[in-house]
This record gives sequence, C-alpha cells and structure tokens, in this order.
Amino acid sequence: MMGRSKKISKHKLIIAAAGSGKTRELIKRIKDKIKLLPPSKHLIVITYTNAATNEIKERLEEEISIPENVFIGTIHSFLIKYVIKPYGKILRLVPDEITITDYDIKIDSQTGNQYYQRKNQIINALSRKGIITYDGVVTLAKKILKNDVVRARFCKRIAYLFVDEFQDSDLGQFQIFEILRKGNCTEIVLVGDPEQNIMNFRKKITNHPIVSLQGKKTYHVECIQNNYRSSETIVEFINHFHSDIKQLYKNKEITSKNPIVFIESTELNQIVRNFNDLCTNKEYCENKPKKRFFLAYENKEFDEYRINNSGNRESKQAFKVIDLIMQYLGALYNVKKSKLINHFNMETIEFRKRCLNLFFKIRSDPNMKIEHIITYLNSLFPHKISPLEENTNIQFKIDKIVEDFIKDIQSIDFKKNIDNIIDDDYEDHFLTIHKSKGLQADAVLAVASTEKELLKWLEIDKNKRLSDKTDDCRLGYVAFSRAKEFLCIACRKSISDSTRQHLNNLGVVFYSDKTAAKKDLTYV
Repeated sequence: MMGRSKKISKHKLIIAAAGSGKTRELIKRIKDKIKLLPPSKHLIVITYTNAATNEIKERLEEEISIPENVFIGTIHSFLIKYVIKPYGKILRLVPDEITITDYDIKIDSQTGNQYYQRKNQIINALSRKGIITYDGVVTLAKKILKNDVVRARFCKRIAYLFVDEFQDSDLGQFQIFEILRKGNCTEIVLVGDPEQNIMNFRKKITNHPIVSLQGKKTYHVECIQNNYRSSETIVEFINHFHSDIKQLYKNKEITSKNPIVFIESTELNQIVRNFNDLCTNKEYCENKPKKRFFLAYENKEFDEYRINNSGNRESKQAFKVIDLIMQYLGALYNVKKSKLINHFNMETIEFRKRCLNLFFKIRSDPNMKIEHIITYLNSLFPHKISPLEENTNIQFKIDKIVEDFIKDIQSIDFKKNIDNIIDDDYEDHFLTIHKSKGLQADAVLAVASTEKELLKWLEIDKNKRLSDKTDDCRLGYVAFSRAKEFLCIACRKSISDSTRQHLNNLGVVFYSDKTAAKKDLTYV
C-alpha cells in the first residue's frame, strides 16, 4: 500500500534574499495567476512604497495589459478601496465622504494601555467625521471586518493576494492577511527577506510572521538562493550575515573579484577621499564604478561633506537652495527638516529634484500668488498642506511662511539650469541605509558611526541575529548587499584589535591613510 503524499499548502511564503531577482519572480507568478483570474474576482498585489508599486506596474505593463480587477498598491490604499469605502459607510463607521490624512496624533502624560485606548478613541472620533489617519487605516479595517457578513463578502471577492516585502508588514497587517487565508477563498503568496526587516519591528525577528510561519504548515516555504546582483566575493561576504539562505553567485557578467575593503581612517572627509581613490585604483576595483552609494544610518554628515566638497560654486549653491527649501517645508508640514524625506516616503534624489523644481517655479514668476504656490506644493509632494483639527491646539500661519519663502527664494543669486544640476551632481547617491533598501550601485561605502554599531553590522552568530530586538545587525546586511562590484566599510571611531581580527577572518582587507597619502587625491 502506497503512503499518502504530503499535502502542500496552496499558500506560499517565499524567502528571497537581496539580489535574488525577487521582483522578476513576483511578476512571473502574478502573470500566471492573471491568466486564471475570473472576471468577478480580484487579484491583489500589496507593496510598501509608492516606488515599489510603480515598478511592479511598469514591469507588468511591459508584458501584458493589466486587467481592471487587478489591484497593485500599498496596504493602506488596498484597505481603503476594498474595506473602508465599501463597508465603512454601511456599518456607520464613516460618513459618505472620507479624507485620508497624515496627522500625527500626540497624546501627552499617558502611557501603556491608557495611551493606546486614548489614541483609538481619537482615531474613532476622527473616522466618524470622515478623517482617517494612516495610523488608523488598519485599525478601522479590522473593526469593519469583525462583521461576519462583511468579512465573508470581502474574502469571496479576492482570489489571489501577493504581498511584496512581507518583512515590512506589522502584526496588524498580518491579521488582515490571516482573515483572507481563513476565509478559504484566497490563495496567498508572501514574498520577503527576514534579514531586510529594518523598519523598527521593535521585537525579536523570530516573533515576526516571516520567521514564525516557517515552522508551521499553513504556508509552503520556498527559498530563492540565486544572487543575480553581486560579484562572487560580495556574495560570499554577505552570506556570513544571512540566517536563512546561502546564496549562489549567478551573475556571470560580473567577473571582477574585487576585495571587500575596510578604510582605516576615522575622519569622514578622508574616508570619502580614500573611497574615491580606491574606486579608480585597479588593484582594488577592476572597473571604475558608474554609480556609487554612500551609506550610513543617518546621512546628515554626508550632506555636509557634499556642500563643503562639491567641485564648483553652483553645486554648493544647489545644496544651499535645497536646505533653505527644506526649512520652509518643515514649517509648512510641521515636520522636522531631518525627517522630511521619510515623511514624504521619497528617495533622496527625487525629493531634491522636486525642491529644485519648486525653486525654479517660484523664480519664473515673481508675482506668483500664495494660493498658487500652495497648489503647486500639493502637486509636488504626496501630503497636502491643510489646517490641523482644532483640538490639536496647533495652528500655522501659512500665508506668512509662504511670503517669507518667496522673498528668500527671490533674493538668491542662482542661474544654473536644473537639468545640469541633476546631471552633474547625482551620479553619487548619499543615502540612509533605510532609503537604499531595494536599490543597487556598482560601488558602496558603508560608514558606521561607532565600533559598537560596526560590530552589530558584522554579527555572524545566527542566534544573536535572530534574538536582536533592534534592526542594527540587519542594517549591515542591507548596506553590504546593495553593492554589485565593490564594497568598502569604514567606522568613525577607532576599532579594537579584536574587531580587526574579526574583519580579517571575514576576508576583509585594510586600506590606511598612509597608503592614500602616497597619491594625489582629488574628488572623483
């Protein structure tokens, strides 16, 4: 008598490490399911950034015409379209018209359960007025889906659910996915990488579903082991830091075997100069990089470097213009200047382009009215400028801020064309590690601020990586895996002999200031 074959779950959890061709595999599977999709059902693709949404749409559209019953977008836009709008009104939880806002609900003098109870009270009160905060979207959707009839209709409507960058989902979002799984009408594919969970999960990564599901039968686990991005030496290096996958070098077009280099200088200007020198030194870097990333936990130091070291006066002025615009944007949106790029969920390059577009728009029309500037701002940036709720006790003098903004913009002596600024200055990308996720460059410089931070990045013990309640060790993996051909690491503080030995054991070579001093170093 033959034994029964093991039943494989229709739901898939795909572990796809950096450079594995994840998006290509995702597109292939989405196309296959679209062929099977009934006209009355929907296929959903959840992403976590607008950039990822656009990339998947564009790559799909290159091959097929996307049907109307295929949705590709963020978790928030999905829940608004498929849960809150169709069912929130029926259950009298929202009015006929709703507005999605980015209000930051601040509650003073309360902690623990009292804090969350008060926050939920405010979210519910705003929802009844038709004002839904991004914080409140998942909470409201879960409340709506407690209704048995609504939940059944919601589940029957969706045939396939794909979740990209699953490691970035939180437990509330996963509970929504579980509602669909338990409804038995939806086939689910979750795609992600535990080592790229750097979005402040604030708990051990083992508590995240992307890890805990691997020990359950509800999902069939697949691993994509190939690496199509990086050189053989870089693949070997980043394999030290992944707890689930040992990748295989597959990009045979990258034949260089450049070493991983630790730059021994602790002074930032010297670190950058050393890196630039190494990029043009064939003993270390076989091919001169066309695209370079300068990465750190925070990039304020790099921005300062660029202002002080750009090759011409106009480039320095460009950064001064951007800095001025950021000051005013911070005031208009009630966001700290250093938090603006994260607030708008933009890549640094795109944000700076839009700042310069705003600058030239105002310069082109000295008599531009305040309301027209606000309208233009609202077209440039994803969040709208609007008065806050009265009970927040915060008010903006928008007109006065814009008037001062116009005066300062008109007073700057600046004539360079925006296209030239972008072409000249944005070959090198100065990014936070968080903002670099999903991107790649020919060469990468990753700079740790302290030896403690560096050691977190270089942690190779699997149990320590899995039990870490912070993102620190995974930040190193994300930074290192951006590199295609050349990777350099540095630290702003001196490192101990034991750390040097650890780097040596990982196959890293050292480059000192003394070596650099023998050459005539200029910014490349």
